[in-house]
Amino acid sequence: MDKLFVANLKMNFTNNDSSKYKEVFDNENFNNLVVCPSFVHLNLMKSGSYILGSQDGFYEDIGQYTSNISFLQLKDIGVKYSIIGHSETRKFNGDTTNVINKKITASLRNKIIPIVCIGETIEDKKSGNTLNVIKKELSEILQDI
Repeated sequence: MDKLFVANLKMNFTNNDSSKYKEVFDNENFNNLVVCPSFVHLNLMKSGSYILGSQDGFYEDIGQYTSNISFLQLKDIGVKYSIIGHSETRKFNGDTTNVINKKITASLRNKIIPIVCIGETIEDKKSGNTLNVIKKELSEILQDI
C-alpha cells in the first residue's frame, strides 16, 4: 500500500489563509497528499496538485439535517477521502461507534474512501487496556462492512 499524507486543516483558516496555503501546494505535485480543509473552504481548496478530502460527513444522502453535509454532496464537489471518527468529533459532536459505522457505510456508498480514526483514551492507555479497546472499537465501527 502506498503511503498517504493527510493534512487535516481543522478550523484554523480564513479564506485568505486557505488561498495562501493552496498557492504554496499548487506549485508542486503531491499525488499522495490529501488536504482536508474546513467545509466552507472545500471548493476554494480544489487543486490538481493534491487530493481533496473532507473532515467528516453525514450518513444520510439527503434530508432535513440542518448544518450537516452528506457524502453525496461531498462526492459532487470532488472529495475523494473523508476523515471519519476523529477524537474531536467523538468528543465535541457526540459521535458514537454506531454513528461512525453509518458514516463509513455512507462514504463507501458514495465512493469516498474513509480515513477511519481509532484510539483509546489516556485512562485506557494507562491501565494497559489499549489493545482490548481498539479491538472492540474496530469490531463495532466495521460491523456489517
